[in-house]
Amino acid sequence: MLIISHFALPSILLGIGSPMGSKKKEENIEGQIDTKSPGNTQVIMGIILISSIVNDVLSGNPNPEQIAIAMDQILYYAEALPKDWKKKAYYLFSRLWDRKRVFISTRPELGDNIYGESFDDTRIEKLYRVLPQKEAALLVLGNTFSKMLKRGLHHQYKEQKEETEAKYGSWGAKIVNLVTTGDIQYMLDELGDNYSKDTALKKFNEWVDNYQDISILVSPSDFEQEKAIRNRIITAATNLKKSFLLLHVSGTYRDVTKLVPLVEDMERNDLLNYSDLIPSLSKSGFCHSLKIELKFD
Repeated sequence: MLIISHFALPSILLGIGSPMGSKKKEENIEGQIDTKSPGNTQVIMGIILISSIVNDVLSGNPNPEQIAIAMDQILYYAEALPKDWKKKAYYLFSRLWDRKRVFISTRPELGDNIYGESFDDTRIEKLYRVLPQKEAALLVLGNTFSKMLKRGLHHQYKEQKEETEAKYGSWGAKIVNLVTTGDIQYMLDELGDNYSKDTALKKFNEWVDNYQDISILVSPSDFEQEKAIRNRIITAATNLKKSFLLLHVSGTYRDVTKLVPLVEDMERNDLLNYSDLIPSLSKSGFCHSLKIELKFD
């Protein structure tokens, strides 16, 4: 039985070779580590934890969901291991992979079922249950990318996001951004608690189709051409689809703090006429994210 999951795979794990059908002899990984070396303490804990996860799953009769969750944990912890030990983590990973009940992809719509996926927000999960397969799959990707950002895996997120946009175009990118920015909460507020599948899909498509006029994502490099940012904001405000406009920027603290003064300067020069400016700053690892909600009465 094939299932599908999706993870930010460490490149070294992929580079070693496909474990599918592997007949490699099982190794006592922990026994090969110099336990007397102080510098290996964290490595030992990581390897032992990964080994424990594998053994727990293989000791019973796990269903595909348990295998997928175990793989997710392995790949997460493997990220923290030194390069020399990632290969040893791979051999442990392959013991699960050899069960041949899981395939990994950034195209979750390919599988009949998606296992090991959890939503922190019950409203998003409810929406996921009623959307068509492709829309639901992209919602899952957005949810996974959100988890990656919370873990501080910004480089992996960027790579996976670029791959998603290459496969699904701007339509897929807008769905992913809708989730990762948290803007989906505004859509869910409009949708309410009681809705049919048709109502949910109609509202969902409305937001995706008009997302570029509802929310603007600013890159730190965009500040080299502030006029372009101003024009994007003016265009969206002129074609206002809601009673608000959302602005997002992520980067260093210095990067993100440039956006509020720029918007306030636009208001002082009568280029923008909003009733309220509500900023919200968050941090993940070394990356800061700023969201600005501009209200228009």
